[in-house]
Amino acid sequence: MKKLFALFGACLLFFGCSQEDSENLNALQIKTFEMNQNCFSYIKLDQAEIVITNASDYRVFEDSIRVYWFQSCDTAHLPEIGFDTAFFVGKYTQVPGCSARYESQAFYNPESDSYKFQISAIGIGTCEKLNSAFNCAIIPKQSESYTVQMEVEYYQE
Repeated sequence: MKKLFALFGACLLFFGCSQEDSENLNALQIKTFEMNQNCFSYIKLDQAEIVITNASDYRVFEDSIRVYWFQSCDTAHLPEIGFDTAFFVGKYTQVPGCSARYESQAFYNPESDSYKFQISAIGIGTCEKLNSAFNCAIIPKQSESYTVQMEVEYYQE
């Protein structure tokens, strides 16, 4: 009988904690965008995970990845961000396939005062090609904490 109660307690604790963790995540309305590959180089971002919380660092980042292959790049800019109410995150990904599709979500956990930036990288087709992207988003600020966990899930269609 003690074993039965212990098993019941362990199950209750396990399922109670995992349900509690998922309930504490608040989905956020984020703005995702693709950088113009003619003017901003993904190569310079290989393996990068970036969190930017102020305008001056954002401009330094923009200038560091800018390339001047075309005249239009002189005036190309990343989207404006009001850093009083939002911040920037980005993660470099690669997925094989003839083409790729990316889906991003962000969550905030008020108990741990942290964010989760989740990317689904979907490779389409069986081509021997590696698709690279810098998945970035503007995330609304929920607190002054910028603890961000970035996760990528890879799929093949």
